[in-house]
Amino acid sequence: MQAWICIWPQIVGKDCMKYSKACKNGTISMERLDDAVRRILRVKIASGIFEKGLPSSRLNAGDESKLALPENRKIARSAVRESLVLLKNNNQTLPIDPSKIFCNWRWS
Repeated sequence: MQAWICIWPQIVGKDCMKYSKACKNGTISMERLDDAVRRILRVKIASGIFEKGLPSSRLNAGDESKLALPENRKIARSAVRESLVLLKNNNQTLPIDPSKIFCNWRWS
């Protein structure tokens, strides 16, 4: 089974070690990892993120007061509804460790 690889920027150090080990032991191929990174970079380039400067230099950088505004919460809820994935793991078919599942409802 080839699972979709997601790399979370907040834990990039842990991800690098995990994916390096997985490539070395044959769990995933280097081509599969390259594909995941390529997809991430494609989205970042298309969004113009590399031309926008560092996040800390952008308008409202560090201002969390706008996160809880009603209009922003509405957008966040819509994004969550449109991107929600529910997996049913009958007979433990999927290699999912329940202790490693994260769900954050703080801003939804």
